[in-house]
Amino acid sequence: MSKRNKWVLLLLIMSISISGLWVYLNRELTQIKKGHTAPVMWSSVDEYSAEMLTFENPHAGVDQFNINLTDFYVLPELNRLHFGFWYKKWTYNTVDDETPRLVFSMSLVDQDGHMYPANRFVISESMSLYETFQYRSVEDIDIHTIDTLTLKIELLERGVEEDQVVDHIEFVIYDAGVHHVTTFDEKQ
Repeated sequence: MSKRNKWVLLLLIMSISISGLWVYLNRELTQIKKGHTAPVMWSSVDEYSAEMLTFENPHAGVDQFNINLTDFYVLPELNRLHFGFWYKKWTYNTVDDETPRLVFSMSLVDQDGHMYPANRFVISESMSLYETFQYRSVEDIDIHTIDTLTLKIELLERGVEEDQVVDHIEFVIYDAGVHHVTTFDEKQ
């Protein structure tokens, strides 16, 4: 084998190894993005057996904020709705290593104007090399009594005294006459 062929083979092996490592390190977020795993924050082990329903998100990409949203997952027995979103780590920089400069406030509003805050969340920066994922949860929501749901997203800038709204957007995520709620079957 010539010296040139050895270099080509070495580069090929390195490329495959790096690609494999990349896929492995981003596997958890990839599973959520593809809908194979639900972005659910469990409160107890007993909740694992609860029926989970899902409905497709009609607005997967929110270009205004450079974020992407998952589908929506409902635990009707627990009256909870879960979803998540992700963005590039460098999109929303931090004041220091711990404190985000910009944060998201999210809420759902039904057809009667009742607001359900979606500000119970967990931020996971370790599930991807270059993206940050936020799990969001809405409590006390009965999807069977709701005709329409609007998602309201506000981008807030952290202030010394109080947070300031920088930008906001609202859009309908659920219409009982259009969207079909189906049983979620986790795909392995």
